[in-house]
Amino acid sequence: MICAHYFHDISHGGAPLSYKIHHLNCATLCPQGSKIITGKGTLFENALLSCHCLLIESNDGLILVDTGFGIQDMHSIERMGVGAARALNPKQLPEETAVRQLESRGFKREDVRHIVLTHLDVDHAGGIADFPNAQIHLLEAEHSAATKPQSLQEKFRYQRAMWSHNPLWQLHKPEGETWFGFDSVRMLENSLHDILLIPLLGHSRGHCGVAVASEEGWLLHCGDAYFHKGEMNLSKPKGTLGTSLIQAMDDTNRKQRISNQRRLRELKRSQGNSNAGITLFCSHDHDEFDECVSCKPRHLITRTQ
Repeated sequence: MICAHYFHDISHGGAPLSYKIHHLNCATLCPQGSKIITGKGTLFENALLSCHCLLIESNDGLILVDTGFGIQDMHSIERMGVGAARALNPKQLPEETAVRQLESRGFKREDVRHIVLTHLDVDHAGGIADFPNAQIHLLEAEHSAATKPQSLQEKFRYQRAMWSHNPLWQLHKPEGETWFGFDSVRMLENSLHDILLIPLLGHSRGHCGVAVASEEGWLLHCGDAYFHKGEMNLSKPKGTLGTSLIQAMDDTNRKQRISNQRRLRELKRSQGNSNAGITLFCSHDHDEFDECVSCKPRHLITRTQ
C-alpha cells in the first residue's frame, strides 16, 4: 500500500517538473516487548515498527528520502551489525528493500538520481549501496561523525561497509533560509529546491529532518527526532517506556534532542496537521506510516521564482 502526493513546479523554465510521492516501508522491525515499545500487546510479543522512507518520482529522476536496510543487509546480519540486528530484530525480507520495491513498480536502480538521508544509522542508510550512481545528500556533521568518530559511541554506531562502494557524497552545511522558526536550513540544488534539510540534532551529531512542499502543506520526515507518535501529542506528550529508553541509549546530545522534540510540537501546534499546515511523521512509528498510506493524495503545487 502506498499514498501518492502530487507536486508540480514550473519555476525552472521550460517543461514543468512534476512530483509524485510514495510512502514506503523499507524494513519491518520486530523487537521483543511490544507492550513497552508500542503500548500494545504483551511483554512477550514482538513489536511492529517501520522504516518509513519516501520515494519521489520526478521528471528529473527518482529521489529517495532514507533507504532502510539494503539487499546485502537482508542476507548478512554481520553487515547489518550484530548489535542492531539483535536489538531491532528486522524481518529479513529482500522484497521490502527500496531497490526491490522500485523494481516491482517498473523502475531500475539507475533511475534513482538522489538519496536524501536523515542520518547514517544502518536502518536508514543501509540501502545506499543498492544505488551506486545516486548522489547521497546529508549534513556534513553526520558524515564526519560516521567517518571521523569522536567517541566510542560514534565508532561503534556506524557500519563502514555501507560506504565501501565510495558513494557520491553531497555534503551540506546547516545554513540557508529560515523555515517556520528553524534557523538553519540548507536548500538543496535548484532541481531539488522544494526539498529541504531541517537540522534536528541530538539523536546523532548530524541528524536532520527532510521537508517536502506541496500545495496543501509540507511533509516533514522527522527521522529519529522522535520514535512514538505520543511524543507529538500537544496536550500530554508522552512516549512509551521502551522508545524512551531506546532514544536515551542512542542519542549523542540529550539536551538538543529534547529541545528539538519540543520545537517540533510547537511547529505542529502553530501549523497543524491540516490542509494548510505541516504533516509530521517519524521513521519507526508504524501507526503513523499506516496513516500516511491511507491519506488522500496531495494536489499539484505551482511555484514561481
